[in-house]
Amino acid sequence: MRFLSRIVLLSLCVFQVALCSAQTPTDTPQELRNTYNAATQALRRQEFQTAASLARHMISLCPRCVMAHALLSASLLGTNQFADAQLAAEEEIKLNPKEPIAYKTLGNVYWRQHDYGNAVAQFQKVVEINSQDYEAHQSLGRILREQKNYKDALVELEKALAISPDNPATLLVHGECEIDLGNTSKGVSEMEQAVAASTSPDPWNSAAYGLAEHDLALEKAQKWSETSLELVGALLPNISLEHLTVAQWGIPPTLATYWDTLGWIYFKRADYAAARTYVEAAWSLRPIPTIGDHLGQTHEKLGRREDAVNTYAMAIAAADLPSRAGRSQDLLDKIRERLAKLVPADADIASLVRKGHEDLQKMNSVRVANPNHIRGSAEFFLKVDGDKVAEVHRISGDAAFDAFVTPVRALTLPVRLPQGQIPRRAAFSCDDGESTCRMRLLSGEEALDGAIEDSSTAPNNLKPTQAQDPHLFRDPAIGVTVFLPNEWQFLKEELSKACLIATFQKPGTSAYFFVAHERVVVSDDEYGRMLKKHWAQHDQFRRTKEIRVERDGILGTRWHVTWTEKDLKYAGIFEFFTLGAEHYWAAAQAPPDAYNQFEQDFQDMLHSLKLPHTSASQNSE
Repeated sequence: MRFLSRIVLLSLCVFQVALCSAQTPTDTPQELRNTYNAATQALRRQEFQTAASLARHMISLCPRCVMAHALLSASLLGTNQFADAQLAAEEEIKLNPKEPIAYKTLGNVYWRQHDYGNAVAQFQKVVEINSQDYEAHQSLGRILREQKNYKDALVELEKALAISPDNPATLLVHGECEIDLGNTSKGVSEMEQAVAASTSPDPWNSAAYGLAEHDLALEKAQKWSETSLELVGALLPNISLEHLTVAQWGIPPTLATYWDTLGWIYFKRADYAAARTYVEAAWSLRPIPTIGDHLGQTHEKLGRREDAVNTYAMAIAAADLPSRAGRSQDLLDKIRERLAKLVPADADIASLVRKGHEDLQKMNSVRVANPNHIRGSAEFFLKVDGDKVAEVHRISGDAAFDAFVTPVRALTLPVRLPQGQIPRRAAFSCDDGESTCRMRLLSGEEALDGAIEDSSTAPNNLKPTQAQDPHLFRDPAIGVTVFLPNEWQFLKEELSKACLIATFQKPGTSAYFFVAHERVVVSDDEYGRMLKKHWAQHDQFRRTKEIRVERDGILGTRWHVTWTEKDLKYAGIFEFFTLGAEHYWAAAQAPPDAYNQFEQDFQDMLHSLKLPHTSASQNSE
């Protein structure tokens, strides 16, 4: 994974909340569970600030609760707050010295800072506690490979594969290690196994990039890269500027990484014009040193020396920007060497890099005529198609800024993107005395960070209870609000794999209602096929009707279904909605002979369903 390191994406499902006994007040266990569920779900959605806030709230309720500090550490790691993440992980180890995740979390903190010695020591402690922890062996293998210790890396990776034979991430790294050691055919074969075992785009992209870095099977690498882009591209048609989720804001920086991979493959195939198309687009969305290095080399091959100099300088400067990519001093040294070869021997490299900082600030900026002399600032969500703006939605600023909607749609943007319907966030600044305004397109990571901040959940809104209205259920962990008819009650909330489900019942009956949130990186069509496969496992399952529905302005699908469970027949309605990689569903069920009795309640609950909105819908006037 080259977008958000596997280091950050811990296996959160293995967190087990052990609620305190003596320290936990008798009236807080449910709140602790709710807080924990909300925090882990936020972390899975990469809403790191929300997760950190919730973890701190959990610690305030129960300072010695198992896994609370580890959860805080993982959340802080997601925002590159390394020092605080380390302190939180060390506190978890003090409280819970026999829990492997505490050491994994601290190992990840060290790893992200390229402190390999301390990282290795932490993962070795995990192995001492549990020799069958495949994640620890995998992490040790990855760290050792980064240090070019390929033989020892293979040993650890083989231990991981012995425990979890078909893990795509392990197979990929093991394959690359084999290639590093000269066992090319075996390594490529393992990479083929890895992508064949995965429906996620990341292994396809990682495998393609691995082949490109080794100058191997470039035609195969290109096909794998194109597959990863198809998988992510399938999510784009579902995007609405009025209902953008944090996960959808993660698509642009992911696409940038994948475009860079494809562009780098074209570079290796000496098709430098095609390489520039993809790498330049990637750089415009995600200015990080690796992509800048690739673009600089591409400019060199095309004879664009001045562009190469400027890009290398910006690539070095980009290391100072906040980013999930981390910082590699080895890479920066190589970029400095390339830059030094293109300029006179007495050139001031430091001055060039300072200019690179200035150029980064100007990148992706355009001037827009301001005949109405509007003053102030505003932000817009845009949907970009190529180098044109297809849609515009103002999210902040005075309503007078709506006058810019038509001019913005007429703009030609600085860089043409190779795929359409890409969400972008734009900041408008109109100064006194100027006849034009500056519109700056935020990078993909800036827009993602903004969405994460916008979606931050205050701890005092955590409880999945009825608040002041006994009929209203609202749980930020699920993200769904529903209004309950008279006598209906919240029954329970449970986490099943990656799906968080809330159950409601009318007491004394067999009538149930459910709402759920699940994160799966698939399109809405693919998600529907997954659901059909799941439902088909029920005895005598029949889908009697399928229609399109709209809930809270979002299109979804409704099924009318019947099935048998434990010899009891049920009839019901199942509705599901997709917002990027976030999927929400609601279901109503009762025995057929009683279904008509509760049908109006079911319809009322379904019609009351409120799906999560982002700041786009919350802040617009």
